[in-house]
Amino acid sequence: MKRATVIGSFGCGNKGDDAILDGLQQIIGNYYEIVPTLGNYGRQKQHDKRVEYLSLRLNEGFSASVCLSVISFFHAYLMELRKTDIVIIGGGSLLHDLTVYNLPFYGVLQTLAQMMHKKVYYIGVGAGPISTTKGKKWVRKYLNKCAGIIVRDPVDFGLLQTLGVNHVRLSVDNAFAGNIDGVNEESILRENRLNVKEYIVVTACQWFRSDNFWNREKMDFSKDILALKQSVVTLHNLTGKKIVFLPTVMHDRILGQRIDEMIKEDWFTCISDDYSSREMAVIVAESYLVYGMRMHSLIFAIRAGIPFISPIYDEKVRNLVKRVGMEQYTMEIEEIDSPIFLQKVDQLINNYTDVCAKLSNASCEYRKIAKENIESMLLEND
Repeated sequence: MKRATVIGSFGCGNKGDDAILDGLQQIIGNYYEIVPTLGNYGRQKQHDKRVEYLSLRLNEGFSASVCLSVISFFHAYLMELRKTDIVIIGGGSLLHDLTVYNLPFYGVLQTLAQMMHKKVYYIGVGAGPISTTKGKKWVRKYLNKCAGIIVRDPVDFGLLQTLGVNHVRLSVDNAFAGNIDGVNEESILRENRLNVKEYIVVTACQWFRSDNFWNREKMDFSKDILALKQSVVTLHNLTGKKIVFLPTVMHDRILGQRIDEMIKEDWFTCISDDYSSREMAVIVAESYLVYGMRMHSLIFAIRAGIPFISPIYDEKVRNLVKRVGMEQYTMEIEEIDSPIFLQKVDQLINNYTDVCAKLSNASCEYRKIAKENIESMLLEND
């Protein structure tokens, strides 16, 4: 069987990234042995034991060990290139110039692979923002040299076309092709004292808006946390359901614990972040509805036909809900403790059955789109 090296931050506590990898595995696993990279803080125990991980880690910050870390990283990558047949970069929000090193890093990985005559694909990636002159030149130079690129979002597709990328394809997030095979659903629900359809899943980003990420250490989010806590209380009072905070990204657990300390009621619980992406998808699939900021919690909901409401913390979330026709069930972060939130919840509950059917149809469609795009691109270039 051929070998595919998949570059990404897998095993790092972001269950969205892990779900992307799982979806890719479902699509091309019959054609390629997948060797994914295990990123910084990687915890391989969370993943499928059948998958061999390539540990490519870079020390963060500025320390004496950084130089050695970089050398070790690229040595491991070059050794892997000797064995692999293709290199896949993605998916996830990779193509942006928010930092000076992000795009050049992927450019180096692509160049090294192509020097060793390996085809490089960007699959299921998000693009933007790309606002600098250097970033725009990089996009045109490198993406037009790769064997193929698939983006997950119509807005990102338009951006790359505008910047001069010639062979970009529009698809969906790879996570739509994932599944929950091999997960003991009853055991997970029993561990957390949950009953099917008797709880609501909440996911939230601890810095609330993606633009806050770079300054998060200097910012005070106490007002946002209080507003989120109040909206959770409102949701419980309106539905009578138990509320389950699900940290689909490792750092979000801190936010869930803070809200738990504020509420101090049996009807609220914060789930452990030790669960795999498939196990978290099960928790979503058995819920009544999802109140989610995190994009992949919404993808888990769509896959299972579970209705959701979503505060928009990032444009990629806005683009997803618009594509699936759920804009009427979204709101801005500033509106989560306003009457608008209550109106959205009422509207969703009143249309619950119709929304379930809409999302189930979308799930089937998007799974097919993901599979067909990736298979056709790889087979064309085989």
